[in-house]
Amino acid sequence: MAGQHGDEPETRQAAAEFVSRFNEGTFYAASYAAVLIDANPDGAIAGTRRNAREADLNRDHLLLSAPESAAVHAFVDSWKPHLVIDVHTYRPWRRELMAFDFVYPQEIMIDFPTNPAISISMGSALQRNAMDFVHGRLSNGNIRSDRYTLIRPGIVRHSSNDIVDARNGLALRFAISTILIEGRRSSPNDLLSFTPPSVALLRSIECTFEWATAHARQLRNRPPCCKEQEVVPVRCRYSGSRAARHMEMQSASKGDIARVPIPGAYLSTVRPTNSIRLPKAYGVPLELTGVRALLGRHGIASSSIESFRSSATEVYGIDAMTPASEADAAPVPTCKARAESVNLDGYVLFPATQTGGRLLALLLEPESQFGPPRIPELAETLRPGSTYPIIRVV
Repeated sequence: MAGQHGDEPETRQAAAEFVSRFNEGTFYAASYAAVLIDANPDGAIAGTRRNAREADLNRDHLLLSAPESAAVHAFVDSWKPHLVIDVHTYRPWRRELMAFDFVYPQEIMIDFPTNPAISISMGSALQRNAMDFVHGRLSNGNIRSDRYTLIRPGIVRHSSNDIVDARNGLALRFAISTILIEGRRSSPNDLLSFTPPSVALLRSIECTFEWATAHARQLRNRPPCCKEQEVVPVRCRYSGSRAARHMEMQSASKGDIARVPIPGAYLSTVRPTNSIRLPKAYGVPLELTGVRALLGRHGIASSSIESFRSSATEVYGIDAMTPASEADAAPVPTCKARAESVNLDGYVLFPATQTGGRLLALLLEPESQFGPPRIPELAETLRPGSTYPIIRVV
């Protein structure tokens, strides 16, 4: 999938060339591929990151408010790929790096799903295998690559643990493996000659496809559907490492490239801080039409209430709201679930044991940091002393 951001034409060029080489037989792999060359046609025409409705499509895989994002999810739901490759470009010259005289020299950066609620066949060992394979192939062609790394004042980490992007969002919803590929944009400030972004991206797509074909059996081995009482993390945080992150950096002033320690705490992993056990189903009140529409856009199936008539139900009471440790994060609710008999006729039930059940938990559990604060009908109920409207059928 290329072109979610309309101002990244190199991704569309690489995807189009990949299709041509695949069809011509110049590149061959014994697999099927569906290639979305331009995920954001309006943005491509305007040369803008966002679409015509000012939506950032790669931040819309949670709410699916844009038709383009919804179309991508509908296609993935119907075609059921075993791997999604999401292609982007990145800016190598960044203000936060210039303080250390650093510029990113990596022509390709790669990353994988990072939210701990995601359960896919591509575990950490297989991710390392993919990274090593692609890195080796690219190195043979003199293309620098590394794992995608963000450097902020005092902090060094990999991709976001949020579920709004395609990398995490598609993996969570469909239990499929995803790989992010970021190509280095050309800059007039560059002191050295780098591989053109479209060429580096094309080669990395082909290398990733080659690796995936060789590991088709593992990628096809999707985890089973969610089970009742399965533990799902709904809150998490970046966790530090005593070791510094070392990677190649270019000197912004001299142009030479060397492997250096990156200043700042290296938050190398993401650890759960709060988890829940999946119920049989979640009950959404009939009047919460916005929540039901969101689940419909995700293709989450509802079920007849008759099969749950004999089940017990739980409701949440909101005890307190605590300010989040991050300045821009929503307050954290403290909740208690209590057994309470509820008339199911006033609800639509969504089984948590279907594919996407883990997404249901992150969307609907009141203590989730990902869903309720972004869903107006749920956000307005997160206040001390209130009863949360979503019920758990256990």
